[in-house]
Amino acid sequence: MTSTEGRVLFWFGIAGSLASCVAILAIPGSRFYLLGLAGMLVATAALLRTGLRVQALVRSGVVRFFRSFPVPANYAVFSGVKSQFCYLGVSFDTAFSQFEDWYRFHRVPTVRRIRILLVDPAATEVLEFQARHHGAPAEKLAEAVAADQARIDARVKALFALPDADRLIEVRLHRQPLRHWIHMVDGATIWAGLLPQGSPGLEAPVMVLKPRAGQWTLFDLYKEEFEALWTVSATVRQSRAAAPN
Repeated sequence: MTSTEGRVLFWFGIAGSLASCVAILAIPGSRFYLLGLAGMLVATAALLRTGLRVQALVRSGVVRFFRSFPVPANYAVFSGVKSQFCYLGVSFDTAFSQFEDWYRFHRVPTVRRIRILLVDPAATEVLEFQARHHGAPAEKLAEAVAADQARIDARVKALFALPDADRLIEVRLHRQPLRHWIHMVDGATIWAGLLPQGSPGLEAPVMVLKPRAGQWTLFDLYKEEFEALWTVSATVRQSRAAAPN
């Protein structure tokens, strides 16, 4: 449900409750007068409480919330890119096939910059954290780390193999343990996937965030995080990406 839909349902609920109260008050002789009045007052209070929660979400910058974000949902993200796209995550492996399809066949000519921020495959302590966070047992940690290292190397090479990659795509490697991933579109919309411990990333809930004029929100929090990590992360050159292991 979007924040707009939530507000509409809230006000419809309030209007319905008030109309019911008026109807009951118009017939005070009814045997259900007091019971109905109490019920309507309780319902109105509950709707007001729900409305306050909806308004709090809106003020925090959340404009939409998904309980899960299956792989095909990434198309909706990429199709909205008009000038810039940024990604923060571990390997970009899950979304890469949708990204590649969009980049090769559906990218609009106005796109001028793509920034991809992945875990440094040499940062084994970070990859161990990610493996533990996703529920890998201790005896499987080394295997999980090696698999992530291979995925990161493969994704970097695949990114730089795309047409015009030297002009449009920038890749950097960070050493920050993550409990979320970020898609940022045109610097104006963020998809933030929250990664519960022990759960697959595809089952992660996702918040869609937008800025609010004159107010610091969750959008600003995630955008500032991306920019701060980007600044201190190591740049990957195409020559390095193309070098054999």
